[in-house]
Amino acid sequence: MRKNNSFAAISENWPNLVGEKLSSNCTPLNLKQGVLIVGASHPQWRQALFYTRNQLLESLQSAGHKIKDIKIQQYYPQKQKKIE
Repeated sequence: MRKNNSFAAISENWPNLVGEKLSSNCTPLNLKQGVLIVGASHPQWRQALFYTRNQLLESLQSAGHKIKDIKIQQYYPQKQKKIE
């Protein structure tokens, strides 16, 4: 695992950093100047992220990522259409 503040490294290791349940409902969207933007698929998951924000920040930092802050927003992922 690469230990830096690379968005790709965070995205790649997201399930290990936040756990399977949270990672299946929340996704890293962007990383700018040490601020990680995380999207939640539902308002309840957004609230869960707010409550666990400090633990998530500690987890990222202890994994070697130089994250200063986490911003949380609602995110509605596009469902992929089946090609027939």
